[in-house]
Amino acid sequence: MTASDPPNPNTNKYNTSSNINPSDSIKHKARYSISQDNGIYRVFIYGNDREHEPIEFFSISSGDLEVFQTWTSETLTRLLKEDTCKHYDINGLLIQLKNDPILKPKKELAGGNIKLLDDEYTIINPALDILPDQSLIITESQFVERLKTRIVKKVVNGKKIEESEVYTIKEPVNITYTSRGEFFETVTPEFEKRNLYAKIPSDLIPGRWSIKSRMDFLNGKAPKIDPYILFSEIKSVFNDYIDFSDVKGAPSLNASYTILSYIYFIFDTIPYLKFEGEPGSGKSKAGQIHSLLDFNGVLNISATPASLFRTIEEERPTLVIDELENADWNNEAFQALLPILNAGYNRLAKVTRIEGDGASRKRVKFSAYGPKIICAINPVLTSLASRSYIIHLIKSLDPLKANLEVKETDPKWQAMRDKLYLFAMQNYSNISEFAKNGQIANTLNLTGREWQKAMPLLTIANYIARFAPEKEGKELISDIIDFITQTTEEKSAETANSWEADIIYVVLRKTFEELEKLNANKRTINTIVTIPQLNVTLEVAERQGFDTISPKFNKISYNRKMAFKMRNMGLTIKTVTGTGNYASIETNLKHILDAIVRYNIQIPDINTNELTNIINLTNLTNLTNLTEKLKKWVSLVSLVSLVSLEGDGSNQNKKNSNWDYFKVVDDFDFYLNSNKKYTFKKGQIIKFSVIKAGEYISKGLIKPACPNGHWDPNSRECISDEGGNNNEQ
Repeated sequence: MTASDPPNPNTNKYNTSSNINPSDSIKHKARYSISQDNGIYRVFIYGNDREHEPIEFFSISSGDLEVFQTWTSETLTRLLKEDTCKHYDINGLLIQLKNDPILKPKKELAGGNIKLLDDEYTIINPALDILPDQSLIITESQFVERLKTRIVKKVVNGKKIEESEVYTIKEPVNITYTSRGEFFETVTPEFEKRNLYAKIPSDLIPGRWSIKSRMDFLNGKAPKIDPYILFSEIKSVFNDYIDFSDVKGAPSLNASYTILSYIYFIFDTIPYLKFEGEPGSGKSKAGQIHSLLDFNGVLNISATPASLFRTIEEERPTLVIDELENADWNNEAFQALLPILNAGYNRLAKVTRIEGDGASRKRVKFSAYGPKIICAINPVLTSLASRSYIIHLIKSLDPLKANLEVKETDPKWQAMRDKLYLFAMQNYSNISEFAKNGQIANTLNLTGREWQKAMPLLTIANYIARFAPEKEGKELISDIIDFITQTTEEKSAETANSWEADIIYVVLRKTFEELEKLNANKRTINTIVTIPQLNVTLEVAERQGFDTISPKFNKISYNRKMAFKMRNMGLTIKTVTGTGNYASIETNLKHILDAIVRYNIQIPDINTNELTNIINLTNLTNLTNLTEKLKKWVSLVSLVSLVSLEGDGSNQNKKNSNWDYFKVVDDFDFYLNSNKKYTFKKGQIIKFSVIKAGEYISKGLIKPACPNGHWDPNSRECISDEGGNNNEQ
């Protein structure tokens, strides 16, 4: 007989039998839990009247699990106290334990001379990593004194004998230091003692942490590092040497990045820093400072590809690549560098190389993940823009900053590095928890890669701000937010002239045109409209500067490219059969607005954050206001004004209209009534004021679209007049 709800106990002490029922008539159901540690399973038994404290426990080794399956209730009774057996259903408990997957004997899988283990393992990187016990490890080379034994041949009493002799040598070796104040030689047996598997460095890792600071740390004499004071010191260095001009928050961002380089591995992504500017603007100087302060900083790349990959994987360095615009891209080392830059932003990305010769050739995967600083005059690697924070520098007018040289022998670099090493040892676990707890708010509503770039730096800033006075802490966070905001706005300004922006402009305008044809009650954010794809293709091509009238323009190829791009941008709901040999696309305002947010297109009078909320809320009033703003926007940026204009693009305006079609010869801005701006690009066909055309023709900015014919806005081509031709003169 069993009962599930025994009375409340009179006592509640560990390992004291539960005084729940003095009678033997009812057997109560016992609960249990199992813990495992180094092959020992501990079974804790609880009474139903006990919420947390066990009344009994016993242990089983992993080697005895098979024998455990043969136990009887009498076997278990002998392990337990008499009172426990008297009041609890021991047989029912034993049945539960035998059926528990944790206590089921493990099947042994063996083949040849090996046996498969079900143990989980982690590959440790000795240079900089976290052990399973959550301690941080850093490896650097250091001289050690080692006892060795050698055989010495001697002659004693005329006989030759051999004796062993102990002697001492000094040699540099790699030493792994842990945040728990321990150290051991960086060799496989030492890691195996700790049940760890590590990729042992093939060479000595340069010592950038001073010996004195290391010894003080191991002896418990190292000073406690104040995170905010350290941050302020590094920020001051960047302020002293580099003129950041109008780049908001740049000194704080660079100081945060330096600190991040010592604990970046707790994040899944890390942004790059890219310094751009003219010669003498301080790009190289900024790179030099990072190479001296950041974790295992390496300046310039002149190594062979094989050694470059191994350096990155074995030392987890901060790569500082200077004068990239002068790189010889036919050089093997720089050919190897490009995949490293493309893959090193994300922890999961690996670079695969073929190593060895002949039959020994094999694929080897390397991790390229880590901090990287790029210094170049021009944006030579546009593919890296989305992975980088770009800092534009200009020549300083401050002679003190301009002439202040970075000297490697200056003792302040070593002093600051020592503090950075101690900071990492003392704070990495707190920062890791700080990041995991999701305490960093995405106040800028960044998405995708923009948030991946910002989050590690915002985490560092918010953590350090906790140690600063309230005002200074807020300023620190504000500096990082201001920098991210400014760079995002600059990127958005560049995006406004991008291919993606042109596509969105054109699709949005044509969507409005189709919606206007419908009854007002059918015009919603989700109303699907059909647009001839070729119309979109030709207009986008003209915005991109292509001469779509020229026989050299491959209309079919560009149309296919556009179809693929619009689908990837999320603009196309589906493709349908259109007129002639060209398809049409189905889209709606919801898809277009999503694309505007996705590509961070800046629209006058519309905040992207508000746009996100409007899309999600679909509030009618807000949508009405949004629609009017969007209509105004496309009229400002569209290829041809939405105003009803006349004219045919010929030299003689047959209708004597105030407007006509012209082709843009060179980019220019046109202001209407001093408050409305039109931006025209080379190659576009525009409707323009005939009265003002003379001035712009004389400047070489526009010319008649069809000198010997007229422009057909429907077919978007020049139509020859009788006796003429449609070629430009």
